[in-house]
Amino acid sequence: MNRMLIILLCVILLTACAGGKVESQAADLAFWAKCESRANPEMEHNIETFLVAKGFRVINLGAIQRTKGIHIFDLYIEAMDSSRRVINFVSFPTNPGDYAISLSSEPPTRHDEVLEGAMLHFATEGMGCIAHQITRGDNGMEAKEMHHRGVLRMESLFKEAEELGVFNKPLQPIAPKDGAPVER
Repeated sequence: MNRMLIILLCVILLTACAGGKVESQAADLAFWAKCESRANPEMEHNIETFLVAKGFRVINLGAIQRTKGIHIFDLYIEAMDSSRRVINFVSFPTNPGDYAISLSSEPPTRHDEVLEGAMLHFATEGMGCIAHQITRGDNGMEAKEMHHRGVLRMESLFKEAEELGVFNKPLQPIAPKDGAPVER
């Protein structure tokens, strides 16, 4: 009982510190993929190839960390496209063969059924996994600022990786396909 009161008090304090609003963003698509094998360089290459073919810039944070002797993730790949959509593939050593996969678009949510279907198809056919716990979320304008901060974080990661010489793809500006300036 005391533990529940402490948790409730922490939630109330965090909400008050955030100006009364709790920020969150639901993924357009999120699911788990259960695979027979744990992450390996071939799988990483296949994921990167899939993402690049879909028009995404890719950063393999797991591989970068491994070059520095850090082994937090079996696999940690993030990607972003010119529409500021973000895709994540993550696997932890504690659950080899389990992959959390998600897609988030800039709010308000505009589901891309073709991309979402391609992601599920890639997980089952391209990775040879079983997709489960599939969820689809929607966000209103209240999640836009949170998504924007995530985009800025990713742009910073791309830039830093290139400066460190660990990013093997040329840095390309993120701009909408219609050529209009990105709203910041």
